[in-house]
Amino acid sequence: MSTPLATPEEVIKEYIQNQEHHPLTLAKFIEAKKTYIVSNIVRGHDYKSFWSALFLKMVDSNNMVLEKSKPNWNDIERAITQNTNSAQPPQTSSVSINTESSNNNSSSSNNNNSSNAIKLTEKDLQNFRELFEKLDEESFWVLSTGTVVEIQMKKFALNCTHEHPSHSLILDTTDRSWRSYFTDKELEEIEKENQPTIRPLPPQVVEYLNHYASYKTMDDIWEESTNGEYVSKATTECANADRSISAAQAMSRRKIGTKTDLLFTTQFFEFGTCEASKTTDITSTKTLQEAGIKIPRTLKDMLYVLSNECPTQLKTCGLAISGLNILPIVMDSPKGYVARVNRPQRFFHHPSNESNFYKNMTTILKIILNMKMMMSEVVEVIDNTPDDTSFGSRRVLVLPKSFIPEIKTSKKRKFGTLLKPTALSKVFGDIFVFIYAIAEKDTQCV
Repeated sequence: MSTPLATPEEVIKEYIQNQEHHPLTLAKFIEAKKTYIVSNIVRGHDYKSFWSALFLKMVDSNNMVLEKSKPNWNDIERAITQNTNSAQPPQTSSVSINTESSNNNSSSSNNNNSSNAIKLTEKDLQNFRELFEKLDEESFWVLSTGTVVEIQMKKFALNCTHEHPSHSLILDTTDRSWRSYFTDKELEEIEKENQPTIRPLPPQVVEYLNHYASYKTMDDIWEESTNGEYVSKATTECANADRSISAAQAMSRRKIGTKTDLLFTTQFFEFGTCEASKTTDITSTKTLQEAGIKIPRTLKDMLYVLSNECPTQLKTCGLAISGLNILPIVMDSPKGYVARVNRPQRFFHHPSNESNFYKNMTTILKIILNMKMMMSEVVEVIDNTPDDTSFGSRRVLVLPKSFIPEIKTSKKRKFGTLLKPTALSKVFGDIFVFIYAIAEKDTQCV
């Protein structure tokens, strides 16, 4: 019998080598191993495609025959919806976004659980404690159960030995590590507090989509575009927030902010970002790191800068793209000092053929247009908020800045020079060209 620590390959190999399971079908395997599959679901994982492809690969590599069948995924979907999959204990040896997948992904990523995670020093943990001590306890987020969100986040953050979004008071309720610090009821309350809503597509967009009904091939639909890389001003500002003129010590060198594939910005402020990979692999270390750490950190930095202008009604938006998959991420701060991550349970898929073009494209456009409307609304709030012209250095802390480890290795990468919304990958090019064409002038995409 497979153990909870068995890899998917080991589970499949054990199953197909048992003659009692022959003739082999995917449907029988899914039914037999549904408990294992549910307990090893990875956030954003297209588990249907993953298990179907891996099972076929293992059968072929062992020179066996796979008979046609129609798997029943309903039980698995219900279990995921009801959050009945097994909770993982808190990991103290790595970042949760990595440890969560270290035992669930294919062998190519089994050894990458800390390849991009930054190991914290005692000085880092002390810096986090000092950051937390600056917060006003009277402003903490207290749930209906009496649990204080920031206190639970502090407990978890101090148990981590590698950098985690919790060190920047970023809370993503889909991260299974939080189940050891909050009950299901508390996590639901955190999710539902002033939760962002997705509005229907405007009539003109629906009409626009209907024009594609006459296209018969994907070549008629897409056109090629290129990409670039940009530096976030918000992350640069946060990284240099404590920089001052020389006194007892020499002035520190100016730090450069996060490099990102796409920024949504006005002249002075940033409202959204995007990271993309041309490889369609949502379980890769790159995708998990970008969706779980890099994008939330960048959005938190943007939220921090915006909160200095206007402390309420703020949201920042991000997109994680992995080849043909896209995951929307919206960050807000509903209460206290918590930067909450709002995201769906899985990645959405780019149209792969003519038959699913309308359905998949409608979903993607609904996501992107809603994010565009959210950013436009924040622009309007910022523009209509009077400036504080009073003198003095003291101000109310709305959100703490992001946590930055003492030692961080960075790679030299080229900066983008494009000033138009060219695509992150070829298949999404037309989407952003369209969004840019219908966008209002208050927000530009660079």
